[in-house]
Amino acid sequence: MNAKTIQKSSKDLIDTLLKLNKDKDFLKRYDTLIDNLLNAINTKNTIFFCGNGGSFADAQHLAAELVVRFKENRRAINSIALGSNQCNLTAIGNDFEFEDIFVRELSALYKEGDIVIMLSTSGNSKNLVKVANYLINNGSKGFSILGKSGGLLKDLTHNIVIPSKETATIQEVTIVIGHSLCTDIDEHIFFNK
Repeated sequence: MNAKTIQKSSKDLIDTLLKLNKDKDFLKRYDTLIDNLLNAINTKNTIFFCGNGGSFADAQHLAAELVVRFKENRRAINSIALGSNQCNLTAIGNDFEFEDIFVRELSALYKEGDIVIMLSTSGNSKNLVKVANYLINNGSKGFSILGKSGGLLKDLTHNIVIPSKETATIQEVTIVIGHSLCTDIDEHIFFNK
């Protein structure tokens, strides 16, 4: 074994983060997302996350940071990772279609003012596209953190597109963005008690 793999992975991650930090459009989109999240929290609405595979794990991770705590001991925040209820997941996949696993659950729980964040390295997952279309049909627009070209979700959501084609780098940057959102949320709640 040699250190070339970790050096390349680290360089890819750092280069991608530096590109984002210099991108004024990214910073504006981040500010829009955090403003919407804080508004939903202040009105006691729910923040939903969804994604597939590694992005599903990231969705669960970020929902847990909001419900439990991140850096500060603050009140619990309404947050759910869609698809986390295994009974719902398997029943929807079996009785309907796999493409419905998130939208069916969302249709039972969603109310005006809630926020939905879709995580996708490609932006083309059919089950996430269904969520985005559901929100549009209900007079809202979801948010997404995407990679590569942004895929279909780029035009259907308010979005942040991570400038990378590498799945691992996209997922790593997604967590950096997610943890930054959690930090901003913690500070807002902690300092505005």
